[in-house]
Amino acid sequence: MANRRDNLSKGLYRTVPMECGIVTRNREMKALIRKARLVAPFADVIRIGGENGTGKELFANLIHEHGRYRGRKVTANVAGFDDHLFADTMFGHVKGAFSGAEKARQGLARKANGGTLFLDEIGDLSLPSQVKILRLIQNKEIIPLGADNVSKVELQLIVATNQPLRKMVINGRFRKDLYFRIDTHHLQLPPLRERLDDLPILAAYFADRTAAKCYRPTPGISRELLKLLCGYSFPGNVRELQNLIEEGFISGNGSLNIDAIRVKMEKHRVLAEDAAGSDTAMGRLLKKCVQLPSLKEADRCLFDEAYRRTGGNQTMAAEILGISQAAVSKRVKKME
Repeated sequence: MANRRDNLSKGLYRTVPMECGIVTRNREMKALIRKARLVAPFADVIRIGGENGTGKELFANLIHEHGRYRGRKVTANVAGFDDHLFADTMFGHVKGAFSGAEKARQGLARKANGGTLFLDEIGDLSLPSQVKILRLIQNKEIIPLGADNVSKVELQLIVATNQPLRKMVINGRFRKDLYFRIDTHHLQLPPLRERLDDLPILAAYFADRTAAKCYRPTPGISRELLKLLCGYSFPGNVRELQNLIEEGFISGNGSLNIDAIRVKMEKHRVLAEDAAGSDTAMGRLLKKCVQLPSLKEADRCLFDEAYRRTGGNQTMAAEILGISQAAVSKRVKKME
């Protein structure tokens, strides 16, 4: 029988208030949830930033839930849309507008009238398509392809991207006027590696959900697995954690197979490093240093970063650094 101290999952996430699928006890995430609730009833446009897999669509659902418009939420991922496809998908067309347009198309903006329109990956839009979004924001109007008259719409627009829009403005790839219109209310979601205090409850949540789908008992999250997760960078963020837990559950036939999770982690790590370049993250960091830090300085830097990422959770920081909790507690008291 597993040691009770090793079973860290069962019922753990249920002690954390959850809204629209957002599971967190992290201080920064809670502040973002409060901000989302605050701006949702009056903001016409809200921008959500963050890496892939950080939960941008969950926050869009939260904003829609608390928004002033009671209509439907319509979602579109606009990555890869050319100008014609974007205009047709977003604003629709009249019958006969172009070859093959045998009947009129409503378009997503009109479907979202009286509700919420969520555009994901807005940073991938071309400059001409950005002009159309700007017109929608400024004038609350759309022009279907082939139409002579404009149509008015009332909706809340939520846009999301994982790209650095400010840098894109400087490089001329994103319109400055559109950037300022969508940047008034901005939620920047932190990557999972910067909210490691959420790892135990997120792992428990996904383990419970996976087990429920398979009609099996919820497996425990062992300290060995938690330590493995804490030392990982999660390039795919929360979505990747869900994938890892599901892989471990399926391979473990009802329990969580740590070896299977470790193998998948390594595959993801290699893929992420290949995408970023042949060097490791640490190697790239050290190459930027004019002078290498001393061991004492590096030690202090690693400790401070582990303590920050875990939100001051000494147990989690100890797991990351591979030292005892007593050693962490001693260093914290010394710092104070």
